[in-house]
Amino acid sequence: MKTYKYKVYPTIEQIEIFSKYKELTQLEIHSDYITSLETNNQRVKATIHRTIQETIVKCFVSCSDKEWYLYVLVESETLEQAVPKSIVGVAKDKTAWVISSDKQTWTLPRIRRIRTLTKDLERKIEDSTNYNKNKQSLDKLIKKQNIQQKQAMIAVSNDLVLRYDVIVVESGLEKEFLDIVRYKCEWSGKNLIEVSENVDCCSYCGGDIKDSTCTSCLVEGINIGLNRALNLKKLGKEEYVVIEKDRGYSVT
Repeated sequence: MKTYKYKVYPTIEQIEIFSKYKELTQLEIHSDYITSLETNNQRVKATIHRTIQETIVKCFVSCSDKEWYLYVLVESETLEQAVPKSIVGVAKDKTAWVISSDKQTWTLPRIRRIRTLTKDLERKIEDSTNYNKNKQSLDKLIKKQNIQQKQAMIAVSNDLVLRYDVIVVESGLEKEFLDIVRYKCEWSGKNLIEVSENVDCCSYCGGDIKDSTCTSCLVEGINIGLNRALNLKKLGKEEYVVIEKDRGYSVT
């Protein structure tokens, strides 16, 4: 399987359609626009940087930072295109949200006013006018933040699926994020490995880490999140190579 990504520029009416129908059917891609059954064959402006020659399997739209993208899954023309060639480990990070074994980090959007309103709410009398007013405002902000964070999770999962063939994640990551990555991998024919075992050992020598320093090889200033991601990549690579060794596949 192979995935193409295009940027689209829907109108307000088309955004409402995309919000309701994430997956598109009877898609037609032209030089600078797309049409589908869901949009009643209306033209949706798009940046088409490459032509699709393969057979389209599925396609869907997704919003990231108020920008819309079209993802098109196609059948690979040759076996070599379907052979896994890259693998990545994804772990929790203290300073960001998650970090990959390639040192890329992602953060979740957070609305600062939520903390302020939460503290104000604790000082107010329950069921009073001001309490109810603040609570209503707080609930709206929390809902808004949850939507923004879900969009960020979708954007990260799309990025991972587009760039890697094998994705290794900690089973302790957010359930919602794991569900999204699992769905994207199944949808695009990529491989997901969830690791529940401890990956806190040193990625260089396997020794114990204390205060960001390995007690065995004495490497200092270890990034704990990156270290865990590198260990996830190693574990995933070992597991995947064992499964696929008879087919002659290799991952990097």
